[in-house]
Amino acid sequence: MNRLKTKRTAPRSSSPGEVRLYAPTSWHDLGQRELRYALTMMAEGVEGDALKTYMLIRFNKIKVVRRSAEGWKMVKGDKVFYADKRLLSSMIGALKFVDRYENFDARLDSVGGFRAVDGLLNGVPFNDYLKMEICYQMFSSTKEEAYLTSLARLLYRDAQGRPADGISPDKAERLGVLLWYAHIKEVFARLFPALFKKVDGDGGDGGADVDMRQLTDAQLRLLTDGDVTKEKAVRMVDCKRALTELNAKAVEARRANEKLKSK
Repeated sequence: MNRLKTKRTAPRSSSPGEVRLYAPTSWHDLGQRELRYALTMMAEGVEGDALKTYMLIRFNKIKVVRRSAEGWKMVKGDKVFYADKRLLSSMIGALKFVDRYENFDARLDSVGGFRAVDGLLNGVPFNDYLKMEICYQMFSSTKEEAYLTSLARLLYRDAQGRPADGISPDKAERLGVLLWYAHIKEVFARLFPALFKKVDGDGGDGGADVDMRQLTDAQLRLLTDGDVTKEKAVRMVDCKRALTELNAKAVEARRANEKLKSK
């Protein structure tokens, strides 16, 4: 993956010359090792400025020599420099993207030897998408990690494109799956606004599995026009193509309702 490397220059150090630091400015800028490191730290509960500081130190191979009341003595290569809280805050400024997960346009390319599907589910069958939605909604309702494992097994595939039924993702990998799929939902909400509408309230009440299955059945009925003999073929359609059609049907239904109300 190509990365945009942002070079940031710190104030002069105790060694001649300048200390130049690499600071990614978005999730997408992170390489695979960097992303896995960030997810591992986040899964352990590290967040905010602490997370940014750990990332900056790790990505730049900085060694913290000593901490005092005045700040930190650090070494990068043959350069020694000192950073107080104000300077450190300036240094980690570019990493502010870690405070928001809505733009998590990144994913681990592989988990347990299995490869990730397309970042926005291009080429993923509608049937698998429906299963992903159930897993995500059930995790949102229950917070049971097993649903993230099930979601990971749908988002990662073997060489033949089959779901990775055998993987057991660790905490960092499960968090990566959750943030990746949440980003997919944000993008889909923009692509298919008539189909995906935000619901008032916390959205975390019980019975989510019943609601999701009812919604799944309703979507399949719309796409098959109630003809059950078409269901198998519909389930294998590219999920984005199916969602495009559902969004169009939602627009048509809304317009029909508006006409009825205006009479």
